[in-house]
Amino acid sequence: SIAKTAATMGFPAAIPFIAIAAAVGALQALAIAAKPLPAYKHGRNGGPAEWALVGEEGSEGIVYPSGQTAITPDKSTLTFLPAGASVIPHKDLVAHPGLFVDRTVSRMPERFSTRALEDKLDRGFNQLSETVRNKQEHFWNFSENGIQHLVRNGQAWTRYLNKKHRS
Repeated sequence: SIAKTAATMGFPAAIPFIAIAAAVGALQALAIAAKPLPAYKHGRNGGPAEWALVGEEGSEGIVYPSGQTAITPDKSTLTFLPAGASVIPHKDLVAHPGLFVDRTVSRMPERFSTRALEDKLDRGFNQLSETVRNKQEHFWNFSENGIQHLVRNGQAWTRYLNKKHRS
């Protein structure tokens, strides 16, 4: 962990390793975000528990393992499908209007719009890239001429010969 590395090596010496750990974490987050969500516009007959897109081509039916059913909004919607849940595609709902007649049907909330999720992810990754781009970095040089401290803020550099003097 970053804290363990800093404690073991001491702060100035651990800076490169902290930067590497942060970069690896950011790359892992990007890899997770880049993985597409499963979409079931053609339906699903059971399956694993997962987050998925439903309603891509109109309202779809979801049949939960308990027997409860739900109708999705008529737009692409992010929802959690528990293990064993089935998705009935829009075309089958239209072709068989009596499919849910004997069942209690509920409407899914529309607050799970994928557009809102995509916007939040975009804002989050923009903030992350802005933070990385503008982060403050400290470099220490120890030599027979003394100690030199360099600070980089984004693209700007400041050199301290000691705590009081900048050059």
